Amino acid sequence: MSSLDDDERAVCLAYVDGLLSAERRRDFERRLEREPELAKRVQAVLATDAFLRRVGELDPRELERARRRKPWVWAVAVALGACVLVAIAFHLLGA
Repeated sequence: MSSLDDDERAVCLAYVDGLLSAERRRDFERRLEREPELAKRVQAVLATDAFLRRVGELDPRELERARRRKPWVWAVAVALGACVLVAIAFHLLGA
């Protein structure tokens, strides 16, 4: 994939953000039909934009709950790892 110059990048972002005039949008969409590599880049930007919008819509309380769960997950992972190491040690020692 060839890299975009600053002007092309600006047009792509304006397209994704819905800032192009109707005529410029139609011209750009025709260009997307002719240039599959450019269309792939725009699709990637659109997907990233949609993802960021969904993240921005998350309930802050839900994010806080996820942060609080993280230490608990680590504690379980460490405990399970210790159990596995003890089981391996018993097996290797023949106990």
